[in-house]
Amino acid sequence: HAITQTGLEVCQGKVYLPNIHDLLDKHQPNNNNRIISNDYGGWLAAPTEIETRSNFILVNDTQPYFASWNPLLPIKKSSGFTMYADDSLKSKKGWIATNHAGDELLEFDIHLEQHNCYAIYLAILRSYNGMGKMTVTVTDLETNLEITTNVLDGLWNAHISVWSDVQLTPDYDIDSFGVKQQQRHHCKGNCRVSIRTHGLVEGRDGNKVKVLTLSARKCHQYTRTK
Repeated sequence: HAITQTGLEVCQGKVYLPNIHDLLDKHQPNNNNRIISNDYGGWLAAPTEIETRSNFILVNDTQPYFASWNPLLPIKKSSGFTMYADDSLKSKKGWIATNHAGDELLEFDIHLEQHNCYAIYLAILRSYNGMGKMTVTVTDLETNLEITTNVLDGLWNAHISVWSDVQLTPDYDIDSFGVKQQQRHHCKGNCRVSIRTHGLVEGRDGNKVKVLTLSARKCHQYTRTK
């Protein structure tokens, strides 16, 4: 999901990862032109970056797709979040909350080998009708400091319902932009992902939030060139 989502957002000019912009624009005189050629002969990134971005160390899903399966199990949840399949074929399970009042909670812990930076992704359902909003917070379990907070919306304009991966934590290391970043902005191995639903948005006919996958990979160690 994550690789496809990244490619789609590059094509749409909606990239949220600054380092992709910089790499793509390395030899590009006009940043408004999204058709780009770089040193690697491609339009997305260097081979080393592609390898890093596709090498997911953790993938926890709500249902099995391969022989090896790590189920997505919360360490804490409110009564309004339930695991079930809500599609017509009853084949796509997820952690679902529909309470119009919101304030439903779902929490997952991540425990990986200590590393200076992990990129954390959350896959949610996005659809064109009856969807709600949620606040997703990533916290460092070692320091109890908040790493990132994102407000995600399951509603979009496209008349299709699909899984959508959202990168929750940044993809750069401490010195990767030539400026020392605060360490609390990175998941270093032991993190908590907390999801809290919002109340029904005025004008919407539903408040469904559906969580599908939690995944993680090592950050790409990118350094800006002068």
